[in-house]
Amino acid sequence: MPVGAGTPATSHQRSGIFKTPLLPEGGYLQVPDGPGLGVELDEDAVAQLSKE
Repeated sequence: MPVGAGTPATSHQRSGIFKTPLLPEGGYLQVPDGPGLGVELDEDAVAQLSKE
């Protein structure tokens, strides 16, 4: 998935809702290799955001 130069991180990436952040490498995001969508959510961070 190409990431444009200077594209800001999404609020989800900045807030840390992913246990392992999705970081661009060479202008691309690597496809996670975990089960399902390949990402694991930080439930505490999600709960905190739902209160804001």
